[in-house]
Amino acid sequence: MPALTRCLRPLALAFLVALAPAAAAEGLVQLSLHGELSEAGGAFVQVEVDVWHDTELRRHDLHAHLAQGTSAHELADLLATRLTEAGVQVRYSEADSAKDAAAQLFIEHTTALNLRLGFGLWGEVTTCEEAPKWIRLVEPQLAKGAARIDLTATTYHEHLKQPGRLKLSLPLTKDSNTASISQDFSRLAAENHWVGERPSPDRWTPLRSELGAAVIACNIRCESPEADWRLEVQLTVPGE
Repeated sequence: MPALTRCLRPLALAFLVALAPAAAAEGLVQLSLHGELSEAGGAFVQVEVDVWHDTELRRHDLHAHLAQGTSAHELADLLATRLTEAGVQVRYSEADSAKDAAAQLFIEHTTALNLRLGFGLWGEVTTCEEAPKWIRLVEPQLAKGAARIDLTATTYHEHLKQPGRLKLSLPLTKDSNTASISQDFSRLAAENHWVGERPSPDRWTPLRSELGAAVIACNIRCESPEADWRLEVQLTVPGE
């Protein structure tokens, strides 16, 4: 029996190691916030963060009407405080940046992050440790206008052991909609040597370069200071 136990131990260890990626969410996401609310009387903003807590998924919403002059740093401080009080691992330090610089939050174990800002505020989402499962842009509700979406991805070619970068920029007009944006992503990606897919008519997923280098991380920059476009970034949920 001891000999059998010794034989089984390596198999059990290998089994546990194989299960580890599914059991733990990497999910480090960097949220960058820019600008300040310029609208007289303030405006309504939305930030939604889905986080994997031990064995369950929880959504943390910050839906709030904020006063004129509220800066990206003040919004970041409020969001970080709310998340920390809810038990989320988040790092934010206002001392890290000058007032005019972006406010940076690092949020652990994130599975999704959604933003609807505008009225002088805008943001970007960086998936630091994995490629997005999908990206979606939803039309403005309160303030119509144009925007620009910039995607910058880090890639890695497993066979060549070589990192790389891919980048594309998509202008949005006030008449753009979720389906047309997804279609434009697909077209523009093909023109810029990306390979992606549309898991649904209104979503787009960056996969790899034409030469086979996989996307391993991505920055999605939604520059729309005036219009309240909604940016949705979905990551992997453990067990799915």
